[in-house]
Amino acid sequence: MLGGMDFFGSDLGINMLWIAAVIELFGGALLVLGLFTRIVALLAAILMVMAYVTAHAAWFPTINIGELAAMYFMVYFLIFARGPGPASLDSRLLGRE
Repeated sequence: MLGGMDFFGSDLGINMLWIAAVIELFGGALLVLGLFTRIVALLAAILMVMAYVTAHAAWFPTINIGELAAMYFMVYFLIFARGPGPASLDSRLLGRE
C-alpha cells in the first residue's frame, strides 16, 4: 500500500499527500483562471482544515507554526464566500458582471 488514513481507522488505499498535491496544483491553476471558483476554494479550505488538524493541532496557531494553514483557510473561505470576480472566466462564460 502507498499509505493512507490508517490512523483514522479506514484505509483509502491512497496517500493523502497525493490528494493534497492535486488540489493545490490543479485547484490553484483553476483559481488563477477563475474557473469553478467556489468549488475549488471550498475544497482548498477543507484541505487547510485537515492540514491544521493533522499537522498543527493546537488551540492557537502561533504555538505550533500553523499560521499559514490558518491564513490559507481564511483566504480560501473568503474566496468561497465572495465567489468569482468580474474578470474571472466563470463570470465571462456565464455572462455575469
